[in-house]
This record gives sequence, structure tokens and C-alpha cells, in this order.
Amino acid sequence: MFLNKILQEPRQEFCSQRENAMHFRSQKSVRRLIIILDTAATTAAFLIALYLRMWSKLVPWRVELYSTVYVLNILIYLFWNTYRRAKHHEYRIAKLDPVENIARVFRERVFQYVALIVLLSATHSFEKVSRLVLLYAGMLDFLFTSLNRLLLRDWLHKTEREAVKRVHYLIVTEKTQEKTAAARLAAALPETADVLGVFAVERCEEGALCGRLSDVEGKERRCGSLSDALEEMTGPLRAYVYLPDSDRQAGSRIVRFLRERNIPVSMALFTEGRCLPDKMIHSVGPYAAAVYEPLEKRCDVFGVNFTVSDVETAAFSVLDKVPGGRVTGEPGESGSLSGQYLCFSNVHTTVMAHDDPGYRDILNGSAFTFPDGKPIAEYQKNRGFSEAERVAGPDFMDAVFRATMDGRVAHYFYGSTPETIEKLRENLERRYPGIRIAGMVSPPFRPETPEEDAETVRRINESGAALIWIGLGAPKQERWMAAHRGKLSGVMLGVGAGFNFYAGTVKRAPVWVQKIGMEWLYRLLQDPKRLANRYLVTNVKYLWYLAGELFHSGKR
Repeated sequence: MFLNKILQEPRQEFCSQRENAMHFRSQKSVRRLIIILDTAATTAAFLIALYLRMWSKLVPWRVELYSTVYVLNILIYLFWNTYRRAKHHEYRIAKLDPVENIARVFRERVFQYVALIVLLSATHSFEKVSRLVLLYAGMLDFLFTSLNRLLLRDWLHKTEREAVKRVHYLIVTEKTQEKTAAARLAAALPETADVLGVFAVERCEEGALCGRLSDVEGKERRCGSLSDALEEMTGPLRAYVYLPDSDRQAGSRIVRFLRERNIPVSMALFTEGRCLPDKMIHSVGPYAAAVYEPLEKRCDVFGVNFTVSDVETAAFSVLDKVPGGRVTGEPGESGSLSGQYLCFSNVHTTVMAHDDPGYRDILNGSAFTFPDGKPIAEYQKNRGFSEAERVAGPDFMDAVFRATMDGRVAHYFYGSTPETIEKLRENLERRYPGIRIAGMVSPPFRPETPEEDAETVRRINESGAALIWIGLGAPKQERWMAAHRGKLSGVMLGVGAGFNFYAGTVKRAPVWVQKIGMEWLYRLLQDPKRLANRYLVTNVKYLWYLAGELFHSGKR
């Protein structure tokens, strides 16, 4: 009965395009279900722990004692949930991946059982309680609760996918943006979503929305009005409006036209001619607003000045500063990064910079050095930058590629092998339709002669590329970029193995491995002979330097 009630309480929430496209369960109902499942897990764990340790030894006073311990445990858990709700810490179980859910359960249970031990000690009852009972109960509680959360997460995802299957989508966009709009919507929706067609608006007048309807593959169905296109659609329909080049009045007319026909509409938001990522949309009072965070915050990690940001904000801000990246505005406003370079530094390169002052100067000489490693991002958070996130090179590439599918900004790729370069081109053009690749070069595996280097600079500059991706591997690529600072008209970005990941020649670690900061281990297992010294030695050094810093800060 309770599950049926939850299934009947869907609502739509404005958080992202993906969430707007799906029926989410009521947060209140899901939270209530989590409390019931967690309480059941705690009860089962406590009873099993008692049975395993001392069921035959239970006497009336022990029954009373352990009943009190159980009630205290439940009260602590309820207090913790109430506190988090008061602090507006929503637990979006379906939004977190399995590793994040398990990590959250672990933190909750550690707090719960530590608080329980403190209370028992304060009331002089801890000596009377079996330590093994508490240990067994804690371990089983963690196990049962984790299993419940994962099963609940899968159930929520399944019901959301079933809801999406029942909804069809119509993309309304401009003639020049058909492929881009379809690719963006495909990236925002589950694979089960059904996109019925793309309507390219060719003339937008009051009372007349004319254009042509085609399928997602680009095969034209018919020309005519939007009203005619809607008549061909069957079943529940949602519209996705993507109009980067049209004025606001045109977009308003299209939205009003669809709303008058009771069709839910999701409209992409644009600024400076580019689609706003959801990371930049925040609530200001009761209203949604675009929040621009300048990349000015820095955090020193063993001498390297890291930029504090997240992937989407970093990509948006960098594109705002490259030649051609800003679509609107006064001439000369964009392009402030011309001739400069960006670095993505992980634990390995950070330790190298700590040991090599020259290399450290190169990293600090970049326009921005982003933390391409979870330990670096965690270091930033521990230094008071709570908003800090890992900005991995491959993730940054994806955000930039998605944002430049309109073809306004050209890319140049310099590095890796000829085979990798060719596969990279094929995959990028397939995955990001509309992306403009100005050139791709696999340099020789030796230092270039002065003549060859001058020819490389000439070719890159003549290509008109604003983004020059360098995939030579660290520290070679950082030294190359520093040596060419000011010589190139675009901005250089050292992304190392990013070429291999997008070419498909090297498989990147699963998301859950990245979340727990073990991507280095995944790569080490793929190529132990080459990476053993790089990761094992520098990781040990990083921990040693971190311990030394903590020791000295403690003495102060």
C-alpha cells in the first residue's frame, strides 16, 4: 500500500534538463521510505548481533539494557535525519552513483555508532554492553542499509525509465542547429527516451511558425507549420526548444504557441550565444539565476597554485576568453587567453613540481592549473574551498566539445600517434556532430628541429584554431606549451591521455572508480610496466609530504 502511494506521487523538479524530462518520486515519500528501510535494517542487524553473541545469555535486566540501547540507536538516527533536513541537505538517492550511496551510508553509520558509544559511556552503561554486539550490529547495519539503498536506487531508476518511455519528445530549433540540438538532448536524456522528430523553424511570425519536420537522423518528413507537425505526434508529448541564434521574442512566441496547446516545454537557456550548464543555474530567493564564478580562487598545493572550480564552470569560463568563444559583445572582449596555456595536474605532476622548481614554475606560469586528481580536489576542500571539485582533462574536454558543437570555435589536436589521431577524429565527429576540427598532427617522437617547430607554429596559426589540444604526456606537454607561449594565436591545453580516451585506444576507468579516487590504480593495472614508477613512487611521496605538512601545522 505504501509503495503504491509513492508511485502515485510523481512531481517534476527544476534542476536540470534531464530531471525536467522525467517524473521523479516525491522527495518526502522517498525520504519516508528510506527511514522505514533504514529502521528495518538497524532492527534486523541488532537482533542478529544479539543472536550471534549472547542470545542464550539474555536475562531480564539484559533485555531491558539492550532494548534501551536499540531505542537510543534509533533516536540518534532520527535526530541525524532531522538535522540534515533542517540544514537543507537533501539526499537525492537516485542522483548519486552506487559508490557515493555506500560512502554516505558509511559516514552515517560511523556517526550513529560513535554517538551511541558516547551516550552509553556518559550514562556508565558502556561497560555493561558487549563490545562484540555493537561491532556486529554496526557491521550488519552498514551491510543491510547499503543493500537497501542500492535496491531502492535501482527501483527509482527503473520507474523513472518507465515514465520516460511513455513520453515522446519534439525538438524545436533553428535550421542550422538541428544536429546540435538533437545531440544535446540525447546527452541529457536516458537511452529509453523517444525523440519523434526535429522541427527546424524557418519563419517565426505571430500566428505562423513555419519550417520543416525531420527525424533525428536528418531524413526530412515534410515542410509546413508547427501545427501540422504536432498533428503527426501521438501519445504524451514534450517539446525541447533550442534557439541559440534567435531573439527572445521568437523564443517566447514558440513557447507560448506550445503552452496554448498544453504541451510541456523545456527551453535551453543561453548567454553570450552559448547554452548555460546546469552547474551555473542557482536559486536566488524564489528565482532561478545564472551565476558567473570568475576563475580567480587559488589554492596552493605543495607550491602549485591550483584554480578552484568545477568542470562545467571552468569550461564555460575558458570558452568566454578564447578567440571566437564569445558570440556576442564588443570587439576585443574575447580572446584574453590567446597565446597562453592551461594545465591539468594530478598527484604525479604535483609531486614532480614539488621536487623540480623549474617544472613548478611552468605549472604556475599557466593561465589556469586545474586539479586533475581527486586527492588534489580534496586537499582544496580541506583548505576551506568547499566548492572545489576535480577538473579532469577528459571531463573538461567533454564539456568543451559539447559547448562547441555549433562550429563557431575551431579545435586543433597536436600529439599521440597517427593511428590514435585518426580514430580520435572519427569518434569526435560521430559523438559531437557539428564540432569543427581545424587540424590534427602526430609529431615525431623526437625533438623537432627549429625549422620543423616554426612550420608547426605556422600551420596551427593559419588553421584559425582557438583551442589547441596538446597530448604529449606529462611533463613533456607542459614544457612544450611553456616554450610556445605567446607564439600561438589560440590557447593550449595539455590533456595527456585524453587523446587515447576519446580515440578509444585506452579505456578510461568507470565512474565509480573515479569517484573513490582510484583512477590511477585502474590505469596502473592497464600498463604496469610503464606506470609503476610514476604512480607508486609519486603517490607515496605525496602521502609523505601531506603527513609532513599536517605535522608542522599541528606544531604551530
